[in-house]
Amino acid sequence: MTQETKTKTGKQDRNHRGNGSGMKPLAEELVRYHKKPAPETAVPYPRPFPHTLWLGLWSGIVIGAVAGLIFGWLLYTGAIAPAGWEAIFSLSPVTFHFFWTMMGLSLGMLIGGLAAILATGADGKE
Repeated sequence: MTQETKTKTGKQDRNHRGNGSGMKPLAEELVRYHKKPAPETAVPYPRPFPHTLWLGLWSGIVIGAVAGLIFGWLLYTGAIAPAGWEAIFSLSPVTFHFFWTMMGLSLGMLIGGLAAILATGADGKE
């Protein structure tokens, strides 16, 4: 009787595995397919500003910062001595150069940004 039970259970087990063997992988594939986002529903990468504007802003920042640093160095060494600017020399050397670097940076960003806006068309294309 024990042998019969084992044989019967083994046959039932084989039949159970063989009966729906292809359904589980198929169901998993269907679940993966339907969970995958569709390409047409993907959120586009946001581009708030045209490439030309970014280029104008960053080039203006870099050029303005370098120009401000050079201008500050020329003022500090006395190569340029505007009348009435004596009070600005009361700053420490680091603060003095930092001030002129930031002043050049902000003016460069303003000028570079405005130039880029004027160079970019109304529709945002270069």
